[in-house]
Amino acid sequence: MLKQSKQNDNHVQPLSQTGKLPTSKLPPKAAKKRETDTLDLGAMRPWRIALNIKQVDMQLIFDLSGQVLLGRRDPENNLLPNIDLSPFRAEELGVSRGHLTMSLEGNTVVVIDNHSMNATHLNGRFCEPGQPYTLRHGDELMLGMMTIQVELLVNPLEQ
Repeated sequence: MLKQSKQNDNHVQPLSQTGKLPTSKLPPKAAKKRETDTLDLGAMRPWRIALNIKQVDMQLIFDLSGQVLLGRRDPENNLLPNIDLSPFRAEELGVSRGHLTMSLEGNTVVVIDNHSMNATHLNGRFCEPGQPYTLRHGDELMLGMMTIQVELLVNPLEQ
C-alpha cells in the first residue's frame, strides 16, 4: 500500500474505490472565523488533477500550482520525480525517468515531453519534445505504453 505524502495533498487509490474527494468538517469555531477572514484575490487555488492509470486500474490525485515532473525514480542518479510512476509498472511500460513536465501556462494546464526515449502521445497524436500541449478534462496521455486518462477536477478559475 502506498502512503500519502505529508508534504503535499496527493492520494493514490484504486479506480473502483474513487468517488468523492475527501472532505472534512470544520469545527463551528473555525467555520465562524473563516467567514470573517479577508479573501486574498491574488492567491489562486491550485488545480486538482486526477491521473487514471489504465494498466493498473489506479488513480493518482494531486494539486498543481506550479510544475511537476512525471517519470520514474532513478536512485543511482538521485532523480526522484514529483510524481513517481515506478509503482505502476512504469519501467516495464517504457516511461522515462524524467518523461514529462506538467505545468501552468497562464490559465491552462500544459504538458511537455522532456525528450523521452519512448515518446508522449496526447489523444493519439505525437507530442514534439520540448513543446507545450494544452491539457483538457478527459484527455488521454500515453507515456511510452502507459495509458493515462486525465481529469481536471478543480479549475481555480471556476471557484
